[in-house]
Amino acid sequence: MNEATEIVNSLVSQAVNALLESPNRFLVAERLSRFGSLSIPHLEKLLQASDDLEVKVLSSLVLLQLNSKSSLLILLEAIEPDCEYAGLVAKHLAKAKVEKAIQPIVDCLNICAFEKPFRK
Repeated sequence: MNEATEIVNSLVSQAVNALLESPNRFLVAERLSRFGSLSIPHLEKLLQASDDLEVKVLSSLVLLQLNSKSSLLILLEAIEPDCEYAGLVAKHLAKAKVEKAIQPIVDCLNICAFEKPFRK
């Protein structure tokens, strides 16, 4: 049994570390939630070790999907018009009913509305 646990743990660790190395980070992140709560400690460790904003945002989104709110601050800070994942982050925070996200989402939408007016 211990050997099986070690194998699964190693597999999850490798999958999480693929976020650092893969050219398709979004696709990797999209599938990490399939490992369930086993990936939480590995994702939290990755968050501490990485300085890459994309890795941090994608890891945090997976953690949120797994009902971990340990990295909400990273997600709240990612709700900016110049963040590549601002819309995706806002969608996931709204779906998770994170009340602290309401004002940053509204602010981001207001900024976007002024920077990119709608055309008729």
